[in-house]
Amino acid sequence: MACPALLTADSIAYLATRQLDNTTWQFGAHGYGPHATTLTGHMLDLIAAWDRHHRHQPGPHIAVYPTGTAPSPTNHLQLLIPRPHTTIAITWTSNGQPA
Repeated sequence: MACPALLTADSIAYLATRQLDNTTWQFGAHGYGPHATTLTGHMLDLIAAWDRHHRHQPGPHIAVYPTGTAPSPTNHLQLLIPRPHTTIAITWTSNGQPA
């Protein structure tokens, strides 16, 4: 299972969940280090933003491009991950429409 985390030079905060009952889980964050409170607060802000804007959307569009090619320009939020032989493009829309 992947675990989203925020890191600084001396602190970490990561996504945590807990089961409240047989059908309900709660998202939260745990943090460690001198700046754990700040990072944990930021993680909680990100969880709240996801809940408001992305939770009921179809999720990101993920595409893989061979080296030497690139995704078309977009006005949507996009993360590009260059790899030795490919570039992975993860694109989010704010309205649930395809990227």
